Amino acid sequence: MAGRNLQSASSTGAAVAGVILCGGGSRRMQSGEKPLLVAGEKSLLQLVIDQVAPQVRQVVLSCGTNTSHYGAIGLPVITDQRNDAGPLAGVEAALADVEGDLLFFCPGDAPRFPANMVSELLTAIGDGEVAFARVGGADHQLFLLVRRTQSAAISAWLDNGGRSVSGWLAHVNAVPVDFANPLDFSNINTPADLESFRREVLDALRAARLPNRDDSRHSPALCR
Repeated sequence: MAGRNLQSASSTGAAVAGVILCGGGSRRMQSGEKPLLVAGEKSLLQLVIDQVAPQVRQVVLSCGTNTSHYGAIGLPVITDQRNDAGPLAGVEAALADVEGDLLFFCPGDAPRFPANMVSELLTAIGDGEVAFARVGGADHQLFLLVRRTQSAAISAWLDNGGRSVSGWLAHVNAVPVDFANPLDFSNINTPADLESFRREVLDALRAARLPNRDDSRHSPALCR
């Protein structure tokens, strides 16, 4: 179960593995594992999995140094090779452990990202090494497409004390890829963010369950 591949990936993402970064702290959320918080009927992490799975050939969870909460989900789980090195340690671990020439990374607390995210990054990266998302001039640095050939370079960056994602992106001349909607990349960082997102999810669930009024007029079961 732990090593299953998700075979729903589009042909565009067939060569790309997806890695969900779950190892960040959640001090502002005042809770344990932020990706496991529930909105509607699913956890934030499951919503992210649902969004990324159709775009890649496999989904892997990068959980920092804590595997206890994530092993039961049924996806491969990897841990960081070093402590307190930030999200780049998760990128480093995935490049060392996950098969494939291209890896897509996304945070485990941002479930709204676009359904064409991987294909857009894949188109933009060309022969480059790294591509990342940008909206209206604001960089969303943890939505990344990275070639495996970066493995040694990112380890060297961390060995030399590098921790800044933006510094590493500048160092490797990463390609920014423009997207249109800032809301697509919003993280759930605070209890207020979570409550707002829960309302959004519940509204969507209610709307999905309500019959279409135009259709109901023609439905025999609803005719009087």
